[in-house]
Amino acid sequence: MEQKIDLFLKKIKANNSLNLNIENTAFIITSKNNRLYFSGLNSSEGILIVTNNEAYLLVDFRYFEMASKISKHLKVILVNDFFNSIKDILIKHNIKNVLLENEFISLEKYKKIKAFFKDLSINLMEENILNPAINALREIKTELEIKKIKIAQEISEYAFNEVIKEIKQSVTEKEIAAKLDYLMKKSGALSQAFETIVLSGKNTSLPHGIPTGKKIESGDFVLIDMGANFEGYCSDMTRTLAIKNVTAEQKRVYNIVLKAQEKALNLLNVGVKAKDIDKSARDVIEETEYKGKFGHALGHGVGLDIHESPTLSPKSDQILKENMVTTVEPGIYIENKFGVRIEDMVLIKKDGYQNFTRVSKELMII
Repeated sequence: MEQKIDLFLKKIKANNSLNLNIENTAFIITSKNNRLYFSGLNSSEGILIVTNNEAYLLVDFRYFEMASKISKHLKVILVNDFFNSIKDILIKHNIKNVLLENEFISLEKYKKIKAFFKDLSINLMEENILNPAINALREIKTELEIKKIKIAQEISEYAFNEVIKEIKQSVTEKEIAAKLDYLMKKSGALSQAFETIVLSGKNTSLPHGIPTGKKIESGDFVLIDMGANFEGYCSDMTRTLAIKNVTAEQKRVYNIVLKAQEKALNLLNVGVKAKDIDKSARDVIEETEYKGKFGHALGHGVGLDIHESPTLSPKSDQILKENMVTTVEPGIYIENKFGVRIEDMVLIKKDGYQNFTRVSKELMII
C-alpha cells in the first residue's frame, strides 16, 4: 500500500504538464474504490489526502479502529467534521493547490468544496490529472490483486457448476440468480460483483437484461453473466447453455461467437492495441449473416470495479500491458429470438495470456 502511494506521486511528478509545485499541492481522494486501492480499507465513507511528504486517511468513529489496524502506512485521523480536519492538514503543509478526482464528485458536492477552498484562499484546480494517474496504476495488477481476482473467479465457478446441476424446466430466471448469489456468498464472496444476469428464451437477446419470473422451457438458451466480489476484487464470466435441445440456427450462432472469442484470445499479448483485439472478433461476426448483431465492446478491465481500464473497443487506442486483467466477451443478439455471449476473464502476460476462466465453452445442453 505504501508503495502505491509512492508510485502515484512519481507518476504525478513525471507527467506534470501543469508545472505544479508538488511541495505545496495536495491530492484529495474521496471515491470508495480509489480509497480502498491506496488504504486497504473497505469503507462507505472517508477521505484520503496525499501531500508530498505525508498521506492521511480521515474516517469517522465507525471505521477508526479498523483503519488503525489496516492502514498503518497512513496517518489515520478520527474526525467529527471532515472539512475542519481537511483545513488543519492543508494549513499544516502550507498547501496552495488542491486536485480532486474529476470523475466521482456530484455537482452539489463540488460547489460546497469550491466555496470551502475559496474561503481558505487555496486554488482548487479543475484539470483532470488525478483520475488518469490513478487509473494508470490500477490497470496494472499487483501479485496480491491477481490472487484475489483469481479467487473471486474460483468462487463464481463453484456457484455456476453447482447451479447448472439444478437448472430444469419450470425454474425461473430469478430463482437461478438468487441461488447463484447465495452460493457465492456462502463460498466466501463479500457480495456479487454486479447484479447477476440470468436470462432465458427470447430474453437472451437483451445483452444486460434483468432476471424475471419467466420459467425455463425446453429449447431455451439460458445466458448466465455473473461475478463474485472477494475482498473488494471482482470476477466476471458469461456462459450460454441450452435446455434439452437446440436448433441448427442456435448451434450456428453459438459456434460463430465461440470462433470470434477464440480469434481474439489468440491475439492477446503485450503491446497489442485494444481496438485490434476488438476488430479481430468483430470481423468474424460481421462476415456472417449476423452483421450488426454485436453492438457492445469486446471487453473491459476488471479489478476493484467490474468495469475499469483497459477497454477493448473499436474506439480504444490503449495498448495492452503485462498484468492487465480484461474480459473477452463477444456476442450475437437477435431481437425477440435469442442471444449468445461467451465471456472469459484473462490476465495479459508477456507471452500471451492466462485464462482465469476454466468452465468449458462447449455448448452445454442440459
